[in-house]
Amino acid sequence: MIEIQDIQTNDVDDIIARLLDEKAQPFEIYIPRSTQVFHSSNVNIENDYAMLAFAGQKLSEIAYKFSYHYVSPSDHSSVLFEIKTNEINKLAEVILDISYGYGNDPDGEEIYYLDDVYDFIEKVKKEEITPVCLDFIEDYLRYNESGAENDE
Repeated sequence: MIEIQDIQTNDVDDIIARLLDEKAQPFEIYIPRSTQVFHSSNVNIENDYAMLAFAGQKLSEIAYKFSYHYVSPSDHSSVLFEIKTNEINKLAEVILDISYGYGNDPDGEEIYYLDDVYDFIEKVKKEEITPVCLDFIEDYLRYNESGAENDE
C-alpha cells in the first residue's frame, strides 16, 4: 500500500524500492481527498475531482490491469487505485509525478501540477481523451457548473 501524500522523495529509486517491498500485485495506491460536501467550496471539490481523474488517467496508462474505488463528494476518505503492471520504473515515475500535486516538493525545479491537470481536463472536454475515471470527471463537471452559477 502506498499513500501518495507520504511520498516525500524526489528519487525514483526510493519509490521503486517501496513498490518492490509490496511483493504482490495489484499495487494499492491511495490518493487523499481534501474536500467534502457541506465543508468545502464547490471550487475546491471540482479541483479535488479533476486531480483524481488526472491521477487515475496517468496510472491507467502504465497498467495492464487498472481499477479504482469511487468515493463520492459526501464521503471524506482516500481513493484506492489498484494497478497491475510490468513497468515498475514507469509506475514509480508516475507516482513521483502525482506526488507533486499532494505535498511533495520537487528538487530545484518548479512543477506546475495543476497546469497538467487542467490541460487533461480540457482535452477530455474536447473529446481528445477518453477518461478512465469517468465518474470523477462527472463530479468535476457537476461542481464546476454549480460553482459557475454561484459566482454570478
